[in-house]
Amino acid sequence: DVERVRERKLQEFQTFIDIQKANTVANRKRLAALQSDAAELERNGQTVPEAILQTLNTLEQKIRDAKQAIERKQEEKDRVWLAFELDIERLNELLNAGSTAKSVTTESAKAAP
Repeated sequence: DVERVRERKLQEFQTFIDIQKANTVANRKRLAALQSDAAELERNGQTVPEAILQTLNTLEQKIRDAKQAIERKQEEKDRVWLAFELDIERLNELLNAGSTAKSVTTESAKAAP
């Protein structure tokens, strides 16, 4: 059960990371297209409209924000994985100690007259 919970939680983190990566790819494509449009305007001696410049800045910020969010989520995912590993290890120790104690008790009962 603990392992299933761990896998589900890690999958939630991975889904978030995958969505952020997909958004970043889309924003980079849009950024490249707008940069191309802006460069074309400049080559033709025209000024780049403020709306395009603002959109470029917004896209660049979204890309930076997504990168930071991915890094934070990956770090959180790593911490959760480690915490679950420690929990699983401790649970195994407790289960093994319980079965050893049960085995010792059973053996003692058999040996008693």
